[in-house]
Amino acid sequence: MSPEATPASRLRDSKRLRWVYLALSLLSRVRIRTSHRIFALAVIIGVTAALSSYAFKELVHGIHHLLTGTASKGYVDAFLHLGLWQRILIPTIGSVAAGLLLTAGQRIDNRQATDYMEAVALGNGDVPARPSLLKSIAAACSIGSGVSIGREGPLVQLAAVAASLLGRLLKEPPARLRLLVACGAAGGVAAAYNAPIGGAIFVAEIIIGSIAVESLGPLLAASVASTITIRAIDPNLVSYAIDIPFDSGFASVVLFATLGTVCGFAAPLFIATLKTGKRLFAPIRLPLPIKLGIGGLLFGLIAAFHPEVAGNGQSVIRGMLDGMFTWETIAILALLKVLAVTIVFGSGTVGGVFTPSLLVGASIGYLWSVLLQHLGFGLIPPEVAALVGMGCFLAAATHAPFMAVFLLFEMCLHPGILIPLTVATLLSYSIARGLGGASLYLESLQSGPRSVFDKDIATLTVSEIVRPQASQTHPSSSFGEVATRFLRASEGMLPVTDQDGHFLGSILLQDVRPYLKERVLADSIIARDILRDDIPTLDATFDLPHALRTFSETGHSALPVTDPKTGTLLGMLEKNDLYLVVSEITRRAGVHST
Repeated sequence: MSPEATPASRLRDSKRLRWVYLALSLLSRVRIRTSHRIFALAVIIGVTAALSSYAFKELVHGIHHLLTGTASKGYVDAFLHLGLWQRILIPTIGSVAAGLLLTAGQRIDNRQATDYMEAVALGNGDVPARPSLLKSIAAACSIGSGVSIGREGPLVQLAAVAASLLGRLLKEPPARLRLLVACGAAGGVAAAYNAPIGGAIFVAEIIIGSIAVESLGPLLAASVASTITIRAIDPNLVSYAIDIPFDSGFASVVLFATLGTVCGFAAPLFIATLKTGKRLFAPIRLPLPIKLGIGGLLFGLIAAFHPEVAGNGQSVIRGMLDGMFTWETIAILALLKVLAVTIVFGSGTVGGVFTPSLLVGASIGYLWSVLLQHLGFGLIPPEVAALVGMGCFLAAATHAPFMAVFLLFEMCLHPGILIPLTVATLLSYSIARGLGGASLYLESLQSGPRSVFDKDIATLTVSEIVRPQASQTHPSSSFGEVATRFLRASEGMLPVTDQDGHFLGSILLQDVRPYLKERVLADSIIARDILRDDIPTLDATFDLPHALRTFSETGHSALPVTDPKTGTLLGMLEKNDLYLVVSEITRRAGVHST
């Protein structure tokens, strides 16, 4: 302590150390593990996902109000009150504005806006913030103008960006960063559809490709936190609940199996139609604003005479469930919606097709029920069939049956549809997979950046997956400094280095505990007195099998990683992170071999 220190400052330091010792004592007793830390971060990410979701929705509504001059948040309702030329010009203006923003974004930052699916499924969780934000704002312009595209894509992208920023700020290793971004995506889906379980299963089944306990737990934590937050902010969430009583019996389940068969064949056709739209626009070698403007103009020509195609389709689904449309109107709107989505999606508009695909599935289910009634099988109300059709079509289009079942059930909470929904969904999924067609998200899941997870286990080294070590101390550090730095170390081990960064040894949390209640003794020791130099280290050039053997021999949950040439500390590697990397590499190798 400096000679200038006053009695008051010494008293403050003493009180601060008392609180530090108390906190560290609790930490040593509670034994907070890495899994607990990941769950805590998942909750924070879930809340952030809900906030970013709400902010994006408000941005879209603001643009919608600016372009249409109406305070109505419903696109169909707004377009119904617009003139003929306004229905044509507004989508064109919004699409051109989106193209200008995307072009400006490419000049400001030439990095590619990595899709959240690419970052999790193929990358290492690194989602560039600036290009992603610009891409999301461009999407808000298109969506706000009323074009037939879903907002779930950019909405989830923003949640993934926030999660990636947090993970990089905390210097998380690739495996953990990837998991945190997946939590952001799960929180975004949950906030968009008010479906906590469906949001978690969406990411686990479609993006990660595995419903494993290690990843599903944090995903559920993020989804639940996001749902609770968004319900507190915006209680008027989209829901497809209906008040029609329905108890499924054997006959109805058999009939629903035929609906699953229809959706199993229809979904690949829908995806092929979307790809046709892209192929038709591909030869157009014009600047992006003009190309998107053409898509907006063509959509406007459809909306001029059928404003019901505006937006992502939520209001039409709601109207269908409320009995507002005849079956003839539903058939026409379904065909026009597919045409409108194909045009907008094919032109390159940023957005999603998740919700529009729900509308297509609901339409198929509704029309299927009407057909059965004409044939004398009036067992199933059209509204119930629309809900099941949404699940069937979604499962066949995404190749994710579990997600479809949970998501639809959470959105309607109708107990009578659970059994027929499950049967029909599994059947539609099996047929779609049997046809060999691509899923709705196959392109995103195959076109992302390469990462450490795409390497062979034998060629990947420890240096590529290590976590940079922020918490470390020096041999001459006082016990109070050691205790303070231990609060920032998540591995239960504090590395000790000299002034040049050379690794000297480690201090374990269990070695600190005896001194926490003996203030007089603690004040008389320094880091060198409790330093351990017998703890093994991992050579940065070790391959993963070598690292696994070292962990199994030592029994420690984390080990320091050092440079073999200089002996400097590079960071820490936790055993759980190593297992995550090995598991993901093995999973990807299995996918590529099938």
